[in-house]
Formats: sequence, C-alpha cells, structure tokens
Amino acid sequence: MIPVIGNKFNNQNMNGKVESFVKEIEKSALDKSFSRLTISNAKDKKSDLKKVLIKLAEIKGQIKLSFVYRHTTKDITKNYDMIEWLSIISGLFDSFYDAIIFKTDENIELKSNEKWAKIIRSKASNESAPDFSHNIEKIRMIETKGNIYLRELGVLNSAWEIRQEMNSKFRQIDKYIEIFDNLVKWADLPHDVSVMDMWSGKWYLTFAVHDYLLRNNFSPNTIWVEFRKDMVEKCNSVARKSGFDWLTFREWTILNTQIDKNDILIALHACDTATDEAIHKWIISASKLIICAPCCHKQIRKEFNVNNDFSSFLKHWILEERQAELITDAIRSLILEMYWYKTKVFEFISLEHTAKNIMIVWQKSNDKADRVQISKKIQSIKDFYWIKVHHLEKLLWI
Repeated sequence: MIPVIGNKFNNQNMNGKVESFVKEIEKSALDKSFSRLTISNAKDKKSDLKKVLIKLAEIKGQIKLSFVYRHTTKDITKNYDMIEWLSIISGLFDSFYDAIIFKTDENIELKSNEKWAKIIRSKASNESAPDFSHNIEKIRMIETKGNIYLRELGVLNSAWEIRQEMNSKFRQIDKYIEIFDNLVKWADLPHDVSVMDMWSGKWYLTFAVHDYLLRNNFSPNTIWVEFRKDMVEKCNSVARKSGFDWLTFREWTILNTQIDKNDILIALHACDTATDEAIHKWIISASKLIICAPCCHKQIRKEFNVNNDFSSFLKHWILEERQAELITDAIRSLILEMYWYKTKVFEFISLEHTAKNIMIVWQKSNDKADRVQISKKIQSIKDFYWIKVHHLEKLLWI
C-alpha cells in the first residue's frame, strides 16, 4: 500500500482514486514502462508554482527522479532517490488536482476538482522506453535559462545558451556545485547560512554557490574577498542585476578580513601560505564547513632538507613538488584534527582543466582530539623531511 500524504479531498472515493493513481506510478517504475509524469492544475490559483514535471535521470551513475518545479518566472530542479520519490509525489496532491503518467504502453490521467476525481486511460503518445544503462538524460546542477549572472559573466549568450568557448568552464562550475550539494548534505547548516569566499579567483563559483543555496531554501549571506578593485566593482554590479541582495564582494585581503561568525568558508587556489592564513581565520571563527583547493605549496618545499634514504627521490623537481604538496596538506589536516575537524580529500576536476585538482574539506565535529598524539605525528613528519615549521603552526602558535 502506497501512503498518500495529507490529501485534502473531501471523501473516501477521491482519496481512493489518488491512491490508485500513485500505485500506477509505482507499477510503471517497477516494470520500466515509466517515461515521465506531469502534475498540474494548482488548487490555489494564486500560487506561483504552476506545475511539476518529473522524469528519470542518471546522476553520478545512479538512477534518480528529477523534479522540475515550474514557477511563474523560474524553474527549480530537485533530484530524489527512488526510495523517497513516491511519498513526495503523494504529497503534491495537497496542492494540485490533475496529473498524467506517460508510459511506453499507455497514458494514465488523473482528473479531479473539489467534488470528484476520475482516472482516464488512453493510447500511448509514442513514448520511448527509458534506457537505464546509457540513454538517460544527464541533469545539470546549474540552470541556464534565465541565469543572469552566467550571461553577464560571459558563459551564456543572449539566448541563454552556453557559448561554445565556455563549455569547459560551464562543466567545471556544474561539477563544483554537484560536489557542493553533497557537502551541504554532509554538514549541519542553519537556514540563514553565512558564506565567506576568500580569494578564490573564480567568481563564477561564488555566484553559483549563492544561487544553489537560494534554490535549496537557504537564506544565504555570502561575502567574497578580493583585493582587485575592478573585479570587486564588476561582480557587485552583476550581483545586483541578478537580484542577489545578500551576495557582496569586498575589496579586502585575507589578512585584514575580520570574521565574527561563519558557517562555510571557501578558498580555491589561494597561493602558498595564503591558504594557511585563510584556514587560520576559519579555525578561530569555528566554521562548520571549510572547502579548500590548495596550490603553490612553496613554503614547505623551501624547507625540505632531507638527509636520508628518501633524498634520492627529491633530486627530481617534479617529484619534490608533488611531495611538498602532499606533506603540506597532510600537516594542515592533522592541525585541523586538533581543532575537532574531520577531513575529506578528493579530486575536484579532471586534469584536462587544471593540474591543481585536489580538494580538501574539513567539517567541524563534536569528537574530541588527542592533541598530544597528533602533535607527535606532525613532529614525526617534520623530522623525516627536516622541516622546521609549517606556516599554519606559526599562525596558531602551536
């Protein structure tokens, strides 16, 4: 039995029709005859939400249901797992009278009003069966239609189409928001989430993060820190055109940025010790989520003075550079563990876009850390590579 959540029909017969219709949706999904579903005819004629369009989608190799909530002036897309979508569909009948399932063998329509409900079956409208292996539409995390900031920043043309020369950039932005979506689900963030983006140099991503949070029912206050005045002025202008009143760009440096409270802090490709300066700000502000893509690990590389069996590897500059990256970020992660942060390290974007493709995410936890043991691990690494001090240690007076 499929639960029908909160239906406001006035009699048992109407409830039964809705329940039967939801069962047909479930059956079509199980026998793979489901093609798409449209829910329409809002009960509240003043409602901004006009209809909901539902179809199958493949996201990160998993089959999901993509819901497009069509409002008067915008579309909002949400993707749901197969185990949760039926309950969500059932709940939509609180707000809509009509729906139609487009199947490969027939169409099934629910028509209703305040007094009656009926189910109508008709011949299939040439719907093709969805290919669950490799022919399901790929879903974008970023909407292009009506996207003012992507148009103003040169990613889209006046017809809201991706410019050919910006296809790679758009894929990068879309992938970043896919990652960000998972991180937001991982973290426990408040509704009025505060975001500080420090010197990322990728203003596209800052706009996309703010847009994502708005579309997912957060009320974000986003600040982007940048020392280049012309870029700050340009981005503030685009933010106002986009209607992003709580997205502001400030002509600051990381060192002179004052943070009282922040939930999410981001630094993508802040050079060398600028990453440590950003992390230092984040730690003292007790940020819930830290997103970092470090680059230019010069400080530790200069400190290397290896005099052991490993020294033969470091005579090759490329190996020395890669080793410096690993050691720098490993020590950063250990230091953050001392301050009760959990660490995730993964590939950000493919090497065809940039060689700096490691993203590190730290989430504040309630797990107490053994600072003595962590300090010993850090010292062991420094001893092996003859490193005197990590810049983040200086900033935190460790």
